[in-house]
Amino acid sequence: MQPGVGFFSHIRQSEELNAYSFESDSNTTHPEDDSLEARAHITEEDEYISTPPQHSKGQEWLFYTFLPRVIGMITGTAVLWSTVQQPFLLVQTRLQSEILHSPRRFTGPVDCFRKSWKLNGLGGLYKGYAPSMLSATIGPLIALRAYSTVLYDLAHINPKLIDEDGKVPWIYNNAIMIGAQITATSAITPLELLARRRQIQALQPPAIVSTAHSLPTPSAALPAPSKPSYPSAWGMARTIWKQEGLRGLYRGHHATMLRQGLGIPLAFAVSTPIEGMLKAREFSFSPTPSERKLHAWEDAIAGASYGLTYACVALPFDCVKTVMQTEGMIHPTSSSIPRTFRQTFAQVYKTQGVRGLYVGFSMVAPGLATVMALDWVIAGAVDRAGFYE
Repeated sequence: MQPGVGFFSHIRQSEELNAYSFESDSNTTHPEDDSLEARAHITEEDEYISTPPQHSKGQEWLFYTFLPRVIGMITGTAVLWSTVQQPFLLVQTRLQSEILHSPRRFTGPVDCFRKSWKLNGLGGLYKGYAPSMLSATIGPLIALRAYSTVLYDLAHINPKLIDEDGKVPWIYNNAIMIGAQITATSAITPLELLARRRQIQALQPPAIVSTAHSLPTPSAALPAPSKPSYPSAWGMARTIWKQEGLRGLYRGHHATMLRQGLGIPLAFAVSTPIEGMLKAREFSFSPTPSERKLHAWEDAIAGASYGLTYACVALPFDCVKTVMQTEGMIHPTSSSIPRTFRQTFAQVYKTQGVRGLYVGFSMVAPGLATVMALDWVIAGAVDRAGFYE
């Protein structure tokens, strides 16, 4: 799953991202307003020297100060997210991939974790790590760039939408965020498909590798059993491209759009009021509630609420997506493979009901809540250190 990153909450609530982008442009003087006396003092040499293009204060802050720092923050958070959450995602994928099959290989999350460790060791728990980390890095970058660009343009096109505090109305802000998350799915879906198939391929028998050696003689020693080799993520991408084209890489894209477009905004809709309630607590040593920064334990509560909400909303879409992306790999010759999101959702619900849509919830939800709580604590510490100023 791709839940986003905690510092995006601090970005959304900062006044600078909205106010700085348009505030200085209204005070910019234009050459047309200069007096004739002032122009008379301009020499030919001064006119010959070209001046660099002038940028507004908002542009300089946004593109030269804010975004470079955020890119570094996203990269670090993506590594943290992928490293901590990857074993949970592997267990989730393997449980979801066998929803439509009987008998099942695993009896539950703990059994799946134990057998996966026994089968492949620690390295096996990190199958598909590279595509997952790329998805966790590129997805938020695309979403943030789309969000900040649209927000900046909206402030210039219609300044009346900006309130006295320099913020966009709630409905516009959330609509822009949903659109930004859907835009990011164009990069997330192919990477998650490769990650899922890498996590499943270890459960399948490896392809038989033919050799040019002749049949062994009775006196010849038997070769030592070799470790099975599987295609890399790049090799899988080339195979999918040759067999199914671009459509194959975007299998389950509708599920990704629904998961990102609904899961992240709804998770923010829950965590933001919780942050507000925590800020509203009065302390004698604190400023006004609207200006007070949350403590680390308060950030952890807000982050955990975000993670739990996202897991509740996103897991059914993620389950359907996993079935769509792995069913053809498990049973490539089956004629009953569901092809669309609606068909897959109906088949999963018919087979196991709501319980089937939440397979692996008992392991994924606590892990996601823990990771997002840690993410929020880091983002809050960076915010208190003046990162966004």
